[in-house]
Amino acid sequence: MVDSVLQPSIPPNIIKFADGNHIVCRLIVVKNITSAKLYLHILGVAITSDAKQILANNLKRLRVSSGLSQEALAERAGLHRTYVSSVERAQRNITVENIYALAQALSCDPRELLNPIIKGE
Repeated sequence: MVDSVLQPSIPPNIIKFADGNHIVCRLIVVKNITSAKLYLHILGVAITSDAKQILANNLKRLRVSSGLSQEALAERAGLHRTYVSSVERAQRNITVENIYALAQALSCDPRELLNPIIKGE
């Protein structure tokens, strides 16, 4: 399947941000959307731009890495366990207050719940 991704023929562009971070962008040509998704998955790039799904992925990743169950996280955040479950399944439009409550319960910055994740960071 990876064979369907053609090697880039142009040099990469580097985008530098004010905070000193940078990203390397390279044009790639793929035969179909499945190949594109596979290539992005291999690179560790978030495939979705859906805000609810990004939040859901980050919430679950941070909760699991903290060793917490959904029930324990919900209790710490002052939320119901079924609410946390539905947020992790990207079925809720969550309020800013609840994002902050979950971040505090996970001892992380609220921005960590909203940032698309790239492997290796």
